[in-house]
Amino acid sequence: MTAPFPGEAALASRLDSAADKIEALYGMATGAYGQGNYLEALTCCEEIRQLAKGGLEPLSIAICDRLSAISLHALGKHDDAERLAARVMHFESDDLQRRFQSEVPFGVSMRIQLARIGWLRGDFENAWAIANQAIFRDATVHAFARCQPLGMAAIPIAIWKGDLKTAACLNQELLDQALRSNLPFWRAFATAYGSIIDGQPVLPGTEHAILLEQTPLLMDIVGAVQPVLPSALLLERVRDGKVGWSAPEVLRVAALAAVDPADDASLARCVASLHRALAISTEQGALFWSLRVLVSLCEILPVGDPAQALVKDRLSALLEQVDDGSQMPDLARARELAHGVARR
Repeated sequence: MTAPFPGEAALASRLDSAADKIEALYGMATGAYGQGNYLEALTCCEEIRQLAKGGLEPLSIAICDRLSAISLHALGKHDDAERLAARVMHFESDDLQRRFQSEVPFGVSMRIQLARIGWLRGDFENAWAIANQAIFRDATVHAFARCQPLGMAAIPIAIWKGDLKTAACLNQELLDQALRSNLPFWRAFATAYGSIIDGQPVLPGTEHAILLEQTPLLMDIVGAVQPVLPSALLLERVRDGKVGWSAPEVLRVAALAAVDPADDASLARCVASLHRALAISTEQGALFWSLRVLVSLCEILPVGDPAQALVKDRLSALLEQVDDGSQMPDLARARELAHGVARR
């Protein structure tokens, strides 16, 4: 294993107790995930799984399945993540040693993953309901348990819904909690979301963008909620397979930002990039990203082009799977392009 924290890896190897080794690896796994090193987090989890035997076997679920679920989702492995999340959801953590518990209840952290996965799969209404179920407004719970559902699920989903009023209200909750509890990490989330909601996206090279590059977990999300050219670092993370869940959207936005529709070669490169994004979203079962890519292909291809007609047919078929009758902007635009149904 190439450890994200070599000192901790060396310490873990020297410890005699399996429980102590697991604790050290647990810290490495959570640290790796927080730094956007999702593959490293999975590697740590597998080492923990080998140690979690006998009386320590519950840690295979409490640590390995839980952290693997969130890491697999981040890598775009949604089916595997969902299976593990369902197993962790109802796990009773009360009997675990304190060092193996979490400030965020397991059911909450897994609902966050299930909400995001559900949204990407096109189960919009249910995903929104799950995201709201995860939100804590009880002042007695840990601040992390209040911030995480907002920052990782409810606010980005509200932005994708096109419900910026709700997104702004939720983001104010996140900002208030981050300031009250002195949590710079979550304050960075609220600041980034606030800019996007106000129509001021975080642009590459700006002070905010530089701060994002120091928080890859947030950078990965911001790249999926704002329609501007992704940073070079985020594109590199996507192309290197370091992040997968947002890859189709990042590639879509990057392709559109670079295209010159009047230049045939530029248009051809854009279309090829969009088809690559579509292939990834299809492989992941991420119908929401597929919807957006197909809309972009319809818009970028010349009217009357046989390729556009094929894309429209595919868009129409996809709408039959995901159209819930709402006026969500992405659905409304897709209907307009596929069926000539104007937006209200």
